[in-house]
Formats: sequence, structure tokens, C-alpha cells
Amino acid sequence: MRNVALNSVARAALVAQQSETLTKRGHVIHDPRYGARWAGERAFGRSYWAPTLARLKMAYQRPYNTRHTYATMMLMAGMAPAICAGQMGHSVEIFLTTYAKWIPGAGDKAEMAKLEQTLGAARTGT
Repeated sequence: MRNVALNSVARAALVAQQSETLTKRGHVIHDPRYGARWAGERAFGRSYWAPTLARLKMAYQRPYNTRHTYATMMLMAGMAPAICAGQMGHSVEIFLTTYAKWIPGAGDKAEMAKLEQTLGAARTGT
């Protein structure tokens, strides 16, 4: 088990849901068809996830892919990779192997300038 720090939006959503289900069902998130804990991702995906994406006219993606969205959002916001890795339950090495391309850097423009310079030199033959 790991502790995950929730942002204010996620926390507010869970608090709102808690008042609806925790006292009635004993769990914050439950399968509304049966009033019990979710048995797995498959039932959720088939009954709720896929139909919701279809109504929104969005291409189907597995619910698991929301992890990738969260990871890239953290990095694009400038969070430290070590904190992000902990949130995701990864080692820093594995996290960076997967998500390093999403880390914005102050030197991004300077690095692109190197490429432009090389391309310019190649065009002029210098």
C-alpha cells in the first residue's frame, strides 16, 4: 500500500462522493448496479467507461491510461520527478524511462537552437 497525495480537485470529488456512498455502502466508490465494491476494471469499463466515452465522441482508451495523463500533467506542471514517481508507485528510474519526454526544461529553446544551427550549416554547406 502507498499513500497518494490528492490535489484539491480529486479530493473535492471524493469528499462529495463520500457523503453519497460511504455511510450507505461502507465504501466511497461502489458499483451502483449492485451497491457493492467494484469487482474489477472490466465491469466498470463495459458498463460506464466505454458508454461515457462514446457519448462524448471520444476514441476508446482503457481507464488505466488515465495514469499516463496524470503523470504527464504532473511533469508539465513542473513537479519534481521523484515526487511524481512516488505518486505513481514507480522507482524514479522507471518513471523517467517512461515519462522524461514530458519534462519541460528551461534549456528546451537552447537545445532546439543547436538543431537549427546544425540544419542551417547543412543547408549552406558550412
